[in-house]
Amino acid sequence: IDEFLGNKKNIKDVKFLRLNSDYHYILAAALIESNKMLKMREMLIKKYPETQQIVDAVEGIFLKSFRPTGNALKDCGFYKKYLNFDIDDWGNMMSAQLIVADDTMKDFVRRSTVDAEIGIPKMMDIYGKFFEILIPMINLIRMGVELKKGNSSPKALYGVAKNINILKSDPDCGSLFGCLDEQIRHSDAHASIRIDKVTRKVFLIDARSGKEKIVRVYTFDKLMDILNTMNNEFFPVFYPTLVLFDIAMLYLLLVSREY
Repeated sequence: IDEFLGNKKNIKDVKFLRLNSDYHYILAAALIESNKMLKMREMLIKKYPETQQIVDAVEGIFLKSFRPTGNALKDCGFYKKYLNFDIDDWGNMMSAQLIVADDTMKDFVRRSTVDAEIGIPKMMDIYGKFFEILIPMINLIRMGVELKKGNSSPKALYGVAKNINILKSDPDCGSLFGCLDEQIRHSDAHASIRIDKVTRKVFLIDARSGKEKIVRVYTFDKLMDILNTMNNEFFPVFYPTLVLFDIAMLYLLLVSREY
């Protein structure tokens, strides 16, 4: 469909005739897939009700930002202009990491008690991997926020820190991005963590200059709250939410007069 819409001359190309003959099958496939994603997301929200806020915020941003005209054909093209990553590949990466993270959490349960010097770095490792996978999604949401604010041509790519700052400064949904901390991601990647079990504090260190510098200090409770929010609520909800929006855009296109 994307290829077909990419050039007006394609309407005369016989290789696209199946878009017509298989029209109802394509429509049914979209509805079946959306139903599957909706059930997945509902199960997650039932387990972690706090995720509903994230879903509502992200869907609100997407609906206000990526459907500017009400013309399904134009809106679909506008949305695809900003979607600069492959959703299927991205979903596969997410699924692979969720399996690994789930195995680590099951291991924690089997061991009953886990020393902080083992448990915290392992949890931070999961956080860091999840964070890396979310980077293109964070960038997409940032562009959506800027479009919502009236910037008709947001920059296609910002660094992670700038993306996060823009999202956190949004008055409508900034608080929902509180679990995004680039220092946790960096400290895990560079193994720059100091754990003090006496004071129950974690020191995040930047030693890239050759001299250690403490860039963040967290209590055990606060850090675990951030890690758990990312691992259980923030990360898992994004794939079904994006897929549902993507399918909704496709469905609106398929049933539109313009298509």
